[in-house]
Parts: sequence; C-alpha cells; structure tokens
Amino acid sequence: MSNQPWRFYDAETGVLLRGSMLLPNVAAVEANTPAGHLATQVDVDPLTQRIDVATGEPVAYTPPAVVATWDAPSARAERDRLLAACDWVVARAYELGAAVPAPWAAYRAALRSLTEQPGFPASISWPTAPTT
Repeated sequence: MSNQPWRFYDAETGVLLRGSMLLPNVAAVEANTPAGHLATQVDVDPLTQRIDVATGEPVAYTPPAVVATWDAPSARAERDRLLAACDWVVARAYELGAAVPAPWAAYRAALRSLTEQPGFPASISWPTAPTT
C-alpha cells in the first residue's frame, strides 16, 4: 500500500496544523496523531479553512489577527534598533556640517520619547521612518 497524505486538526476547534504527513496505514496515522487532534484526508488549506468537528467537512476560517504586545525591555531594544538603523543620517549631516533633516530629527525624537507614551509598553504608537 502506498503512503497517503493526512492532515491533523484540533479536536475541539477544527483548526488544522500546517503541513501534512504521508502515512501508509491507519496504525501509522493513529501513532502519529498529536494528542487532542484528529486526522483527515480531506484536501484543505489550513490558512483559509478549518474542519467542522461535527461534520468532518472543511469550512471557511479566518485566523485570529496577530496582536503585537511588548514588554519594556523588548520595546526599548526595538527602539534602539530603529535608532541605530538611522544613525547614518545623523553621521552624514555631521560630515557635511549640515543640520539633520527635519523629518529625521522628528522621527528620532519620537523614538527617544517612546517610553513616555501613555500605556507604554503594552500600547505603543510606533513612528514611521521618513522616506526621504
């Protein structure tokens, strides 16, 4: 008997695990099914479908939106990374004896004052880097 593709889904929600396994028989399927999951041979897209646990049929699915939450050290590290990524603008202005362009000065000031935002670090409004 040849291997057949199997997918696994959460027994309570029907949300599919990404990927599939090629397995030769039911014993192999049972041995490889993760705890709390069921197996199916239905052809589905785990990014846009889930399995209706009552019927075993695929239904439309929209994954929950990813919500970025920050802790203070991670937020500061990201801020520092963003500041370092635009250090060249300050260095270039210094080399030319010119002022730092206003949009870049404002962006860097907004990054430096990030920790003063209400709700920091749980709620952060990240400034957008200038395009010029």
